[in-house]
Amino acid sequence: MSLDPVEEYGMPPHNALVARFQANQDYCRRLYPHAVFSGGRYHTLFSACIRAFGWEMFMMAAQTDPARFDRVLEGFATLTLAEIHAWLDTDMAVFLCHDDIVWANGPVFSPEWYRRYIFPRYKTFWDAVHARDRKVIFCADGLWTMFMDDIALAGADGFIFEPSTSLNEAVQKYGSTHVIIGNADCRILQYGSPCDIRGEVTRCVSLGKHCPGYFMCVSNHIPNGIPLENLECYFESFEKLRVR
Repeated sequence: MSLDPVEEYGMPPHNALVARFQANQDYCRRLYPHAVFSGGRYHTLFSACIRAFGWEMFMMAAQTDPARFDRVLEGFATLTLAEIHAWLDTDMAVFLCHDDIVWANGPVFSPEWYRRYIFPRYKTFWDAVHARDRKVIFCADGLWTMFMDDIALAGADGFIFEPSTSLNEAVQKYGSTHVIIGNADCRILQYGSPCDIRGEVTRCVSLGKHCPGYFMCVSNHIPNGIPLENLECYFESFEKLRVR
């Protein structure tokens, strides 16, 4: 694997990125002046490799010659850090770092691989964010309960995750110290009965409502095909249960 991501995709001009990112922040605030809008990067490391190579080639290359593939990861890390520094020159308050590091049934590499090649780079990214007095929220799909401590140790101030990852464990370990967002199952909104939907909202709120930084959220967001009556049931259930 000889791809050099910096050479292939180019190093983005810093000032142009800053202007573009700040314009996005300004536009969003004009629309919703009372909301907080994050900066962020979607294709951080893992997701960058998935996008560039596809799952099969990525996994084959990374496991066949990990030391050589490390140079590819370093190239994507360089691009990510360039975007982070551009965001830090805007007035964003929170950096949202997305990286789909696992599948629905868990990691695709050994834990040691992640701890050698992925999480130390996260710490470098997030140290840069913290050095400028900003916060980091980490977001990933799939089952990564087993890596929650690693993500926290690398410096994440909060987590966004799907129902595959344990909200109960997140609340028990980090409910009083970290932001926790999500865990409601969008499939229940799509296909469930009103009783199912109320039960899902109750599950999330009962775990999160006593945490100072819990935000109710439908993981994987709310698809536009959800029946309107199910959506109304979701919001009505949350309104009844949300008061601490």
